[in-house]
Amino acid sequence: NPKGLMNEHATSRHRRARWLLDPVRRMVTLLGDIATTNRQSAEFRYYRAGHIRVRLRLFATLLGVATPAWIPVDAWVISGPPLSGLAALRAVTGAAFLALAAFWPFRGDTGSARAAVWALALIAAGFQVGSQWILGGTLTQPALIGFTTFPLLLMACLALFPLALTEGLVTLAIVFAGLVLGLAAEAVPTAAPLLGLAWMGLLMGAFTLVAQGAHLYVLLVLHRQATLDSLTGLLNRRAAFQQAQAAMNRANRGALSLVLIDVDRFKLINDRYGHPVGDKVLVHLARLLQKVAGPTDLVARFGGEEFLVVLPERDSEEAVTLARTLREELVRQPAPTRAGTLPLTISVGVAGWQGPEESLEGLIQRADQALYQAKDEGRNTVVRLGPESGAPA
Repeated sequence: NPKGLMNEHATSRHRRARWLLDPVRRMVTLLGDIATTNRQSAEFRYYRAGHIRVRLRLFATLLGVATPAWIPVDAWVISGPPLSGLAALRAVTGAAFLALAAFWPFRGDTGSARAAVWALALIAAGFQVGSQWILGGTLTQPALIGFTTFPLLLMACLALFPLALTEGLVTLAIVFAGLVLGLAAEAVPTAAPLLGLAWMGLLMGAFTLVAQGAHLYVLLVLHRQATLDSLTGLLNRRAAFQQAQAAMNRANRGALSLVLIDVDRFKLINDRYGHPVGDKVLVHLARLLQKVAGPTDLVARFGGEEFLVVLPERDSEEAVTLARTLREELVRQPAPTRAGTLPLTISVGVAGWQGPEESLEGLIQRADQALYQAKDEGRNTVVRLGPESGAPA
């Protein structure tokens, strides 16, 4: 059958193309994930900031204690005026490290976390420059070579921070600036030692960037596996509960609403067309939900064919508007599947938070009650419960 052979050859070419392009796509996705923080969700940025905070406080405390504790060793190998100046520099640097560990105002966001890392690098760079100028350069003095290679030690420490590529480059630029300014105090007969140190610094910096990116990627993958639904990419049930509770804790004047959505007659879709088609339907609905939801709204797959939207700082009237907008989008954009374009309808229950006296479980229960009422009224409708009596509004 010539037509069958042509289809087989086309399928084979398609498979070869995918085999070649899939690794490229994965690499592009990987670089996009670790290059900047633009593609990272707000919840992951909070999660990563916590990891950075723990590591920064650990290293800042260790450096704060170790820097002045090395003064007796300096007294063993250094004498004269440089010793007193170096001791004062160590005391000030140690105090700066400890102050950073104890008093830096971490706000749980990426900005404060990376600024703390840059502050750590600046303090270390200041020590590097100060010690080199006090000692008149250390590259050619074997007993003091540790002062010259201190930036390499700092890079090894920084390799344990989950930084994006842009953040890591800024941090390394600060470290290299301290290294270069410190080398300005050197008086060496040839450029060979300087080139050797520069080569080691560049090599160590490259390893640091790779380690930071790998650490960030592992954290990102683990966070996604723990918080995202594997099919739709939305928050999973556990993460939705955690973030909805956090949103309730932050809510002002009780302004928070919840939308519970169920796909009408979804079991018939699975029974008639198969589960892969049902999965396409859920992915399509998830995409439309993300389109109509606001930037601060939490969108989750609540289970099966049910979806949950939490609207912080928005009342139930705004939640009803979102639900109706979603229904209109489904009318304009039926679900494209391999079985053809399938029209979808949804039933929606909406409830507004009554304030601190109501728990998250109580709010979800009222939204679920509204959803069941929408089902009883014939599906493809939106029901909102009043804030006090529980009666439909």
